[in-house]
Amino acid sequence: MHYAFTQIMNTRLLTLILVLFAEAIIAIIFFYLIPIQILPTDIRWLDFIVLTVINIIFVLNILFPLVRLDDKSHQEVAGLGIQWTATGWYAALAFLFMVGNIIYAWQSLSPALSFGIQAIIQSILLLCFCGGIVASRASMQKAQEVYESESREKKGKADIKAALSDLLAKAENTPKLPAEITDRIRRISADTRYITPSGSAEAKKADKTIINDCDIIEVALSDYDMNREIITLNLSRLENDLKSRRSLQNT
Repeated sequence: MHYAFTQIMNTRLLTLILVLFAEAIIAIIFFYLIPIQILPTDIRWLDFIVLTVINIIFVLNILFPLVRLDDKSHQEVAGLGIQWTATGWYAALAFLFMVGNIIYAWQSLSPALSFGIQAIIQSILLLCFCGGIVASRASMQKAQEVYESESREKKGKADIKAALSDLLAKAENTPKLPAEITDRIRRISADTRYITPSGSAEAKKADKTIINDCDIIEVALSDYDMNREIITLNLSRLENDLKSRRSLQNT
């Protein structure tokens, strides 16, 4: 665990160093290599900021990866395509627009577009990118909601299987219990595979009824001779309740 944490921190430190190195190169290019007559100060700063934003966007995706393997909902996967599409399009369009203006200015010794127009276009591109990020987050949230809904629906079936498993274990370890009782419980337990997970109020109520049936039978098994009729009656009730639950569809 400590080794893995150290590796992650080393990777992030190395990435941060590379980012700072890239920023230094960008600053040297814009403020020392490109003549002032080609790029006025305001446009020079605008292009520097655009490249810095692009650099930071890609770095954030490396330092803080979107997908977390410990998240069972995998909500990040739902927004991964949208986020990387938005990132790729923004970076490509913003960079090409900037480079195109620099090439034109280099050849004609004057900017192709004024600072105001370039700032507006770059702002629009950045706004579109932010819209893509918002859409990505909305997709993640929707995936999380679906996962939570499915988890709630599966919980009832899982609780029934657990209760029947405990009941079967109790029956198998109860001395002098007739084999037909154990076999009957085993068949009932096997029938849980036909239950459809559902989050409806009716299904939740049916799940609780079945679990209650199992609890009653499990307690009664402690003294089969005395509770013979109770066990037989509640096994029949359990079978009927399970049959009713199987008839409920996912709603």
